[in-house]
Amino acid sequence: MVTKNINGLSHIMRETIYFAHANSFPATVYRKLLVKLAEHHQVDYIDAIGHSAHFPVTDCWPHLVQETLAHLEQRATAPVIGVGHSLGGILLFYAALARLRRCFAV
Repeated sequence: MVTKNINGLSHIMRETIYFAHANSFPATVYRKLLVKLAEHHQVDYIDAIGHSAHFPVTDCWPHLVQETLAHLEQRATAPVIGVGHSLGGILLFYAALARLRRCFAV
C-alpha cells in the first residue's frame, strides 16, 4: 500500500503479520521465520500464549482467543495478517471470527 504523508511524499506502509505459535513451542522458536518475514512486513507476536493467570487454558481455548485479541487490541493499529502454526492458527481463526476488523487475512 502506498500512501502520502503530510509533506506529500509517498512511502510504503508495511502490513503487520501477527504470528501465533503452536502449543509447547514459544514464538522465539520460530525466530528464523520471523526474521525473514520482518524483511518485508512488521511482525508481532506473544512469545508464550497461555501462561497468564488472566487467560487460563481450558477446553476449546476461549481464554487463549481472548488473550490473542487483548494483545491485538493493545498493539495493532490496523488490521493484521494472522499467521499461526497448529494451535496458533486456530486461535487466530477464532479471533478473526470474533472481531473481523482486527484481521484482514488468516
